[in-house]
Amino acid sequence: MIKQFLFKIMLIIGLVFLILVYQGSFAINSANALIREIEEAPNQILYQAKHTLRDRERKPWQVVFYKRLTSGEVDTINLRLVGFPGTVEFTHPQPLKISYGQDKISLARDNFAEKAPATNVGEYQFPEVLFSIKTNAKVFLYLPLKTNQQAIIKIPVPVLLEWQEVISHK
Repeated sequence: MIKQFLFKIMLIIGLVFLILVYQGSFAINSANALIREIEEAPNQILYQAKHTLRDRERKPWQVVFYKRLTSGEVDTINLRLVGFPGTVEFTHPQPLKISYGQDKISLARDNFAEKAPATNVGEYQFPEVLFSIKTNAKVFLYLPLKTNQQAIIKIPVPVLLEWQEVISHK
């Protein structure tokens, strides 16, 4: 009798947990990601902030913002976006549209114009005009996909703060 009672309790707890996870109540807040410092080669350092964000359709995207320094000088500042394989396909060469502030738009150059490592990966040169963007600005990424729709990702303020921290690393 006690075993049946414990089994029912465990079953109920398991079902409640699955429902909460499905609804996103236990979703990990990726805005708490750490900035990583990676020594890629002698005199070459990579600073990286990696997050999992969802677009308006609730599809998850890995969003990697990074800066590469070579001999202490900025080599590149890029934004890499990775969707789930088989469900999304980027259009190359197409710029990434970034909206911010009051109707301001910037285009980020496609780094994979020639050849992408996979169809679900896009990488863009982060525009300098956005280096000093106000953290209270609403920032949206409009991803150029092969379907006739664009995935739209809102960038949370804590993520913007991290990106600015990556930019400021020397």
